[in-house]
Amino acid sequence: MNILGVATFTGAANAVAASAKALQARGHSLCLIGMDEQAEGPFKRSGLNYILLSTSQRNLVDIVQFSPDVLLLGVSRQDYPGMQVLEHIAYDLFNSNIPSVAVLDIHGEYSNRFSDYGMNDLKYLPTKVAVVDCLAREEMIREGIPEDRLVVTGNPHFYSLRREYTLEEIAETRTALKLNDSFFVLYLSDYLARAWGDNREENSGEEDPFRWQNCMEKIGYNELTVLTALTYFARLGREYKEQKLSFLLKPHPREIKEGDIHYLEMISHGTPIKILGFDTPYVNVPSPAVEVYRLVAAADLVIGAYSTVLYESLVMDPRKPVISLQPNAKYRNEHDLCTAVRMGAILPCYESHGLEAIFCETLLRDKDEQERLVKKFINSDAGANELVADLVEETAKIKSLII
Repeated sequence: MNILGVATFTGAANAVAASAKALQARGHSLCLIGMDEQAEGPFKRSGLNYILLSTSQRNLVDIVQFSPDVLLLGVSRQDYPGMQVLEHIAYDLFNSNIPSVAVLDIHGEYSNRFSDYGMNDLKYLPTKVAVVDCLAREEMIREGIPEDRLVVTGNPHFYSLRREYTLEEIAETRTALKLNDSFFVLYLSDYLARAWGDNREENSGEEDPFRWQNCMEKIGYNELTVLTALTYFARLGREYKEQKLSFLLKPHPREIKEGDIHYLEMISHGTPIKILGFDTPYVNVPSPAVEVYRLVAAADLVIGAYSTVLYESLVMDPRKPVISLQPNAKYRNEHDLCTAVRMGAILPCYESHGLEAIFCETLLRDKDEQERLVKKFINSDAGANELVADLVEETAKIKSLII
């Protein structure tokens, strides 16, 4: 069976690559296509052959060298009007003739991911969706996605995250960052303003100069206000068990690519917060995509707004202290943008100057209870790979019904 795997962004590529490995092991032919460096790390780690397209190269007809029997799709969201993601292009090109399976890697904005920007028309809803967990399935049904399209499999990528980093590897990471004698706080920045406030279609394709304010109007904060709240806490100079707190900011790859890293530098300048790759060396690991997980393993506390890596941190270690920092958030509690908060597994901080209290409460939480809540929702066993492979094979059998 010929399978075309397509993914635009990193999370989607992780899920597609892990699924593709299981399918290749069953003797199927795979062609993986990703966008720029977003998909390169996951595809490269998979050991499978893949093709990377640049932003300007989106003609899949000239790239695909076989006639696929089924599509294996990631689930990537359009960040602004007019933006095209590879999954949608592949769906338009092939889905009228062949079945498709999308592997949902994370939670939230389900209808948006299967629709044109802002339309919620489910135009790109595949034949079947491999769903990350029961929480996501329930939320998808509430958004109007047909129940018969949804199959809970777990995320195949999660099993690879459960690898335990050795004490030697953790010590090596902390030594490289000069954090051996500190309480290591890892902050995961994200490209929020471009995701929520970049109305390029209204600006003739140019980036929106008001994206920061637009983002705040939509969700209550942006990456700059989140970092500002962190700097307030960092300047307090607190200690934990007689260890000073050391802060490391991990920029999102797109913040570096788009040049937004300079805004982060201006805010963090003169504070105890260091930026990875700018104020400190990169950790010597195979690729930047792997690096973030090694950082998480070495960190004593992980902070971010609602980065996927917050959720993945709990997959790696269900007892890991994690905080969702969303000052003045408009979406809270059961509507929170952070999945781990909706699960009840971690605490959110909704106040600009409230991080100190949440820091103390997080470190005093019952870790047995946190682990129970995490394991209630997150399936991180090896079976997810095979469940997705089963779903792809079963979905491919209905080809005759589509034609």
